[in-house]
Amino acid sequence: MIKQQRLAGLDWFIVRGETETAFAELGRAGAERIRAVLAAPSMRALRERAERSPHFTGVLAASRRTPAHTELRALAEGAGVPLADLEILNLRGDLGADPLGCTDVAVRGERGLVVAHNEDGPPEFDCVPLTLGIEGRAAIWVFWTPGMLPSNSFVVNELSLAYGCDSITVTQPALAPGRHFVARGLADCSSLSGALEYLRDNPSAGGFHYALTDWRTGEYVGVEAVAGQYAELPAEPEVSWHTNHLRALDGLDQPAENSLIRAKTASAWTRPDSDPVKWCVQQLARRSMPRGVFRGPETLGTMVLDCAAMPPNLTLVPGRPPRRAVTKGIDQLIDAGTRHID
Repeated sequence: MIKQQRLAGLDWFIVRGETETAFAELGRAGAERIRAVLAAPSMRALRERAERSPHFTGVLAASRRTPAHTELRALAEGAGVPLADLEILNLRGDLGADPLGCTDVAVRGERGLVVAHNEDGPPEFDCVPLTLGIEGRAAIWVFWTPGMLPSNSFVVNELSLAYGCDSITVTQPALAPGRHFVARGLADCSSLSGALEYLRDNPSAGGFHYALTDWRTGEYVGVEAVAGQYAELPAEPEVSWHTNHLRALDGLDQPAENSLIRAKTASAWTRPDSDPVKWCVQQLARRSMPRGVFRGPETLGTMVLDCAAMPPNLTLVPGRPPRRAVTKGIDQLIDAGTRHID
């Protein structure tokens, strides 16, 4: 079953059902967007880079053994596109330099924890909100990049877990599944401790920094899980942050100047005196680099998760006009039904 509503001026897909049926429906609904991603000039360069990589065959074989690959196959069939194209798209960042970049921030205040994520990428990544309820698994809300597994941006599941992903370009990938395939399995974790255990036990070829949050308790942990390596970042007393280069693991990545500039900005942030949600929206969605981390057309959307609200809620600011911020309770996002709630 698939339904469509509007959220913050964007199409919002609500998909429920058995795995293969649900992903085939999602593929049909997102077919035009998926084809636009695959037809973009960047896809040709990505395909050539992946196929030249000496690690391509091994990483692809490992990815095909994951449960997420069944989802990807159904998505391709529903969209009417070659599975091989979606496999390469979902290995983006595992087999060479990735120009994408994101920013994660966690603010601890007297009222509680607020976590924010900027999803950055090329214009062909026409991201949309997606509520996904697969039978026998945790339902999630995700800011979905059509063609990719629903895992690589900002995810909130119904159990208590939320996570944002910051892309890391590795110098030498591990012989393991692609990072998107690993990140998809993370969405089933029921707790912060379970998420940490999952990332320790499931290495990926490339990697992400994961901003892991228990939205019920307000606990937060930053984890770098890259090229088979794992490290937790020490918690900051006021503001924790991460961009697209490693802070705990040495010698595994290729830091980009853009990431270093955003890191310099974020490292100077202190706990705001004003409303932390409004502050996060200002810094991530309104204030451009180098004073903020907003990247113009490359910032596809900003999500701010307020764990201290009763009930906890999420603010979404689309990256493209009219860029109207909308706040909804997590229960509204996860349990979305037929009611129009834009």
